[in-house]
Amino acid sequence: MICLQKRALFKRTSSAGIFSENSRRVRSIFARGIILAVTIFILSACAVFPSREPLTVYVLRPSALETQIPRCECTMQVHRPKAGGVLNSAKIVVMPEPQQLSVYKGVRWDEVLPSVVQDYLVDSFRSSAVFSAVIDSETRVGTDYYLDSTMRSFQSSYVRAAENGGNPVIEVEFAVQLIEAKTSTVIAQHNFIVLQPSTGTEVDTVVRAFNGAAANLSLQVLEWTATSITQRKLKE
Repeated sequence: MICLQKRALFKRTSSAGIFSENSRRVRSIFARGIILAVTIFILSACAVFPSREPLTVYVLRPSALETQIPRCECTMQVHRPKAGGVLNSAKIVVMPEPQQLSVYKGVRWDEVLPSVVQDYLVDSFRSSAVFSAVIDSETRVGTDYYLDSTMRSFQSSYVRAAENGGNPVIEVEFAVQLIEAKTSTVIAQHNFIVLQPSTGTEVDTVVRAFNGAAANLSLQVLEWTATSITQRKLKE
């Protein structure tokens, strides 16, 4: 009787060992399946979401403006220009064909274009020392005059490339209103058009041409603004 009990116990122990071994095998197969599934998911995710291309950020840096315009003892505020469509972004715009707008890939401005132009004008006006003070639209202080503007074009254009040895020409169209703050009266308005040839097609070269166009624009706007204020005061 005792021998029978020992054999029965031996049989039960062997069955438990086999079951334990099978469980380990199942867990091992399951773990390998999970690892395989995760690996497949990662590889497929890389295919669906490819790594981003390197992005180059460009800035426009104004140099000091030199002008013979007399100093105006007044405060000038430069508002952020209005812009629509792709001009209201940080993309660098190119016109490959008439009536077509595109953008340079892998590059952008350091801010959205209206902010870039506003900062450029503010810094240029300050460097000229024509006005007593120059502030941007975010500065909440009183001002004598302010500039409202609309950016209608600010792009590298190949429409005129045949006239420039196959290189693009920077086209800028900038509509401005000079407003007297205390009366909210428009005392002058003008539409500025600047054409700045680029010496090459590489983006670095094109950006240098953009900087030249911005410098030309800021000088024209500065002199027009100061002259308009002077004429306004003479009429008073």
